[in-house]
Amino acid sequence: MENIISTLKLLGYFVGMLLFTYLDIPQEQLAILGGLMIIDFVSGVAKQWRVDPSKLTSKRAWLGVITKSASLSAVLTIALIIKGLQLDTSFYLSAMIGLLIMAE
Repeated sequence: MENIISTLKLLGYFVGMLLFTYLDIPQEQLAILGGLMIIDFVSGVAKQWRVDPSKLTSKRAWLGVITKSASLSAVLTIALIIKGLQLDTSFYLSAMIGLLIMAE
């Protein structure tokens, strides 16, 4: 069972990388966005730990992770739409990821 899970994780990683490459998503901006999301998550956990550790629950942490994942899913969805409409992906995706970076 553990081998199957490892294989699926590896397959998911490769499919994700192929999808990001196919859609011409700016890798540097995406790395910056991911880094900021991690910093935001860690600082939110640290803040809650400092203010009221009793309210620090796994449910709230998972809600934060799901929210961050939804942002990345939105990037992929819009990238697929832009690619399907045969528009200039680099301009639109750079602008959209830039807005997400500013919002983060």
